[in-house]
Amino acid sequence: MMHSNNPQQIENLREDAKAGNLQLVEDNGESEEDFVMLNTASSPFDQLVARQAVAHATDRDQFNAVIGLNVLEPADNVFTVRSKYYQQTPFPGFDLATATRLTQQYEQQTGQPLSFTLTDCGTSALNISETSLLKQQYEAAGMQVAVRTEEQSTCILDVVTGNYQAVIWRQFGSPDPDFDRGGGRPTAPNRSVRSR
Repeated sequence: MMHSNNPQQIENLREDAKAGNLQLVEDNGESEEDFVMLNTASSPFDQLVARQAVAHATDRDQFNAVIGLNVLEPADNVFTVRSKYYQQTPFPGFDLATATRLTQQYEQQTGQPLSFTLTDCGTSALNISETSLLKQQYEAAGMQVAVRTEEQSTCILDVVTGNYQAVIWRQFGSPDPDFDRGGGRPTAPNRSVRSR
């Protein structure tokens, strides 16, 4: 038994199964979602227009074709469409013209270019490919993007302490939303939970 989110590894296993070299049984369950998480507590993503520009500049279909090899399922929610918790969301889609306009709007409003560091929590070839492709997408809209790859333990500490601007992050793997709130245990019945 193994767990993998590496599309090439999954594709290789599927090819080996087709060739009769192994028996493959896949169970995706409620898989985690990879996404770009923005630090809204600091510049530039404390500005709505900057967040909207990045959302419109992110070409999920290209990312899934190039990085995910069309093996991974694109997500627009923390739950898959098969989950009873899934709700359709009005998430902004890829629109380079809108992303470019919003990037220019940010510059006009702030007097600064839309510039940020994109961090990836890993140093593998796959991680480097992810950040490279996203950097290209964002720069096509006129943004200035620096890339930082970190070992996972360092990256997690940086995210928890707010020491990031944008990070490629993976989370929300539980089939029950209570497990994704933190702490690993579902909320007890009839108990109020306060948000911070």
